[in-house]
Amino acid sequence: MMSGIQPKLMRYVSWPFQLLLSIYIAIFVVNRESLRDGSKLLDWLGAPLLSFDRLFSHLRGGRLLLPRNCVQLELRVALYCFLALILFVCLRLVSLGKPGRALVHYVAVGCLAVGPFLTPAFQGRYLQANGFYEYTDAGHLHLVLWLRGLEVVLLLVFLSLWLIRRWPMKVPVLLFATHFSFWGLIIVGQDWQQCELAIVEYLLLPFVASLTWVWPARSSAGPWDPPHSP
Repeated sequence: MMSGIQPKLMRYVSWPFQLLLSIYIAIFVVNRESLRDGSKLLDWLGAPLLSFDRLFSHLRGGRLLLPRNCVQLELRVALYCFLALILFVCLRLVSLGKPGRALVHYVAVGCLAVGPFLTPAFQGRYLQANGFYEYTDAGHLHLVLWLRGLEVVLLLVFLSLWLIRRWPMKVPVLLFATHFSFWGLIIVGQDWQQCELAIVEYLLLPFVASLTWVWPARSSAGPWDPPHSP
């Protein structure tokens, strides 16, 4: 009976992690592209949003909901949602077949593991004696690039061993908790009170997404038999 229920359940259990992954990637991409002058990607994403806003503006007396400046909050949030929707639909379509579903699991864990490695450190703001603020990354964990890359590689290796060796479910939870705590020391350090939004976008969101990834990934790897006592 359980074997008949599991395929039906798997059609829905992967939705949360795919949705969270789509939101995480969308925020990451839009934020990075917004720092570039004349981003073609943001122009392409924003064109249909601005067109629909202008098309239906007559229903609001000509008032536009989305300003024409990419630094405005309204347009940025709309870009988050639009790109996340595109990514989510693509993930759902790829996941229709078993090979595609397995591919999505590998892509998901790769994005969740590598994401913090590509996230810049957020500088804290400190008031100087002259009354001006100074931005500095003091109080952050500083490691050479190869050590940071090694941590990502080790995470992926241990997650692969977890799937292959059928280790307990608490193993990936501890691995992800250690991973994002480690990168939290690098990305925000002691300036966490000044970086609440960055913590949510770049640490808490992917951490929750990684937790929702664990069970679908284990289920897609095949049935798991708990160890029997002799």
